[in-house]
Formats: sequence, C-alpha cells, structure tokens
Amino acid sequence: MKHSGLSVEVRLEDGRHTVAVAGEMDLSNASTLEEAVRELCADGAREIVLDLQALTFMDSSGFRGLLVARSLCEKAECGFCLAPRVQPQVQRLLAIAGTIKPLLFARREQTPSIDAAGGLPDAEPGSR
Repeated sequence: MKHSGLSVEVRLEDGRHTVAVAGEMDLSNASTLEEAVRELCADGAREIVLDLQALTFMDSSGFRGLLVARSLCEKAECGFCLAPRVQPQVQRLLAIAGTIKPLLFARREQTPSIDAAGGLPDAEPGSR
C-alpha cells in the first residue's frame, strides 16, 4: 500500500503480522497506517508488530497514527508492539513524547530493555 511518500507493507510470519512502514509519515498519509491496522484487526489478527526501521520522518500526525494503531489493537484484543530498530529521528520523537515504554518493543528472543536516557538499546554495544 503506497500513499504520498509512505509505503505500508504487511507480512504474515508464524501467526504474527508485521506492518513495515517506509518513507515519511505525516498529515497527508498517516491514515494509511491506521487503515492497514484497522483492516488487520477486523480480519482477526492476534499480534501486530510495527516495523519502523525504514521510516525516515514522522511528524505529530504520524505519531498520532501510531497511537491510533495501538488503540485499535487494544480494542480488538490484538497484541501490538514496535520492532526494536528505528531511525534516530523517529526514536527521538518517541523518547520526547515519553511513549517508548508504553508502545513496547518486539523482541528477537526477549524484549529489549530501554536505556536510562529513554532510548532504544543499541544493536551492538558501542554502536552509538
């Protein structure tokens, strides 16, 4: 699904839906994410992982889209979390808004911890 600089791709692996978001998410296209999550919830998805690794920009409307997606999943009793790797600009917005812990992060094997500054854990020690 593409819309004005934003691509939303849904993959199903082992019963988990991964929604990969790429490009720039802003007022003109944030509803694309909401629509994708709404559709998955209506179809009975049990778990959605939002992959923002290729999201290069997100404004407050895009941030609102994340919160709406989480709310849709809560109402549908569908698990919701973010994949652990995000671009620094997106990570900063999540940290400033204080939503890193409430949005939760998916795990490869265990949920990654949040560092003392509220940021995501490094992929590899010393990679900052």
